[in-house]
Amino acid sequence: MEHLNRRVELDWLRVIAFTILIFYHTAMLYIPNWGFHYKSAYSSVWLEYLMLLISPWRMLLIWFISGVALRYIFDKQGAGNTVLFRTPLLLLPLLFGIWVVVPVQLFAEMQQNAGLTFGYVDFYKHFIELDSPLFSQYQRGIWPHVDVNHLWYLRALWCFTVLLAVLHIVLTSKLHVMFLHLRALRWSTYALSILGGASLLWAQLALAGDSQREFQGFVFLLAGYLLAKRQHFWAWLTCHSKMLIWIFTLNAMIILLLYHFYWLQDSLTPFIVWCGSIILVLQRVCAVLLVLALAARYLTRSHPLLTRLKKAVFPIYLWHQSVIIVLALWLSRYQLGGLLESLVVIIGTLLFSGLLFWLVPKLGSFAVVMGYRANSLTSNKFIWGLGCLLLLPLILRII
Repeated sequence: MEHLNRRVELDWLRVIAFTILIFYHTAMLYIPNWGFHYKSAYSSVWLEYLMLLISPWRMLLIWFISGVALRYIFDKQGAGNTVLFRTPLLLLPLLFGIWVVVPVQLFAEMQQNAGLTFGYVDFYKHFIELDSPLFSQYQRGIWPHVDVNHLWYLRALWCFTVLLAVLHIVLTSKLHVMFLHLRALRWSTYALSILGGASLLWAQLALAGDSQREFQGFVFLLAGYLLAKRQHFWAWLTCHSKMLIWIFTLNAMIILLLYHFYWLQDSLTPFIVWCGSIILVLQRVCAVLLVLALAARYLTRSHPLLTRLKKAVFPIYLWHQSVIIVLALWLSRYQLGGLLESLVVIIGTLLFSGLLFWLVPKLGSFAVVMGYRANSLTSNKFIWGLGCLLLLPLILRII
């Protein structure tokens, strides 16, 4: 969003949302009922109740902000140029991440679940062999056993950027403007809201796993794109924040009760599944709107630090989950207890994030592989061309 003359609160929200990921993924180490690549010896079911307050909407907020950003960037740079520019910006870090950052997560997972006995260097020698029999039970990925893990957002964002670019070209074409009147566009806002809610409910009931997560992400990305320049939408938010707080609070209580009395007890019925899905979809939408409304009220002032934080978000996002898992794996031998271990993991990850904040700007053009210094992609045509060439095999695997 660096090119935009836009709402400052969205920049703050982007930094805050990605910071939450550090605490969220640390908590994933300690909750027994939700899957994760590595689990601590210590666990707490009660932590899951706290996670349920942010789990339904945390990534959807990021998707909405991304949609707003894409709308402004498309209008400024053009859809085609944006896709050309953002392809190396998004996929070079993804390529670097799946071969350098993510493998340690599989190493920790296999040490815990598959009884892996040798060290990381020997493990990585096997990792770069795509036909290694060591990973016969871990064949889910872009390439066999080479998966995206927490970097799924980059893969999906690139795919959705291409789709949204095509949509933008259609929506801004002369033919489209010729046949759509402004009054019809106002009515389409309500029609699209109903369609969006129905699609979210369908995804909640009919899809699962990555398909559900990515479909819902695209719905919120599209919503951000469509609402980015609708001033009446942003005005509506500021007028209805109290109502959103009440709806969010009521929905949160219902979700916690359903989770405690039905999901944990494995006593879900079709009626409960339907009711729970409706409440969950409503909560996803309400929470994102509430956070946007609160940010519009309290996060309207910029700060010189914000510019640096925005650029540091990408590298920290790239590394944070691997750092969390490495720290947890290393600390497991010391039996510190759940509270002390989690504090050390969080503090260690924050310190590593601070190191990235200081170090990455000093890496020059190499920082591109961590999503930093995007201007080097346009100012240096050799780096841009080389990056696109390196990405061809990856693009062919994910399209």
